Amino acid sequence: MKSVMPGNVVNTDMTVQAVDDCLTVYVTDIAYTEGGDGFVSDIEGRMVGMITDAYQRTTGDTNWSFISAEDIAVAAEAIVEEKTPVTFGIRGKDMENGKGIYVTEVQLKSPAYHGGVRVADVIDSIDGNKIRSMKDLSLCLSTHERGDRITVGLCRSCSGKQKKKSVKVELK
Repeated sequence: MKSVMPGNVVNTDMTVQAVDDCLTVYVTDIAYTEGGDGFVSDIEGRMVGMITDAYQRTTGDTNWSFISAEDIAVAAEAIVEEKTPVTFGIRGKDMENGKGIYVTEVQLKSPAYHGGVRVADVIDSIDGNKIRSMKDLSLCLSTHERGDRITVGLCRSCSGKQKKKSVKVELK
């Protein structure tokens, strides 16, 4: 079955946390209908995103939203190349002024967990390279393979003081 629903993007300022990434989500003025997954194309027919209802808690449940094609490109490329993306195992929020990633969740038994990364740490580098955002983290991880060991630079608050720390993490 094929269908086309014309609509407009009404919100471009939303992001959602994903494990080891942060996704840009666009909200449309197209009324939500259950089971209506698919692709979004622009006026010239270029695919610009994938419709999802996975983030309704963030976007609301009255209109359709979609993830940008750029955000799913790395995962799609890995699937085509039959390559399993590496896992670090955190969710985080970009700090203001590009000062790193504030860790909001560390997945149990993940490489980050075993390496010593904790909730409320601020990750600011990997292998000496600045990490300013979740996008930087995702891009950095895409250059690694399972089994690679990385050095994660972070700041941790201890007794009200910020301490710089480095931890070694073996990616899975």
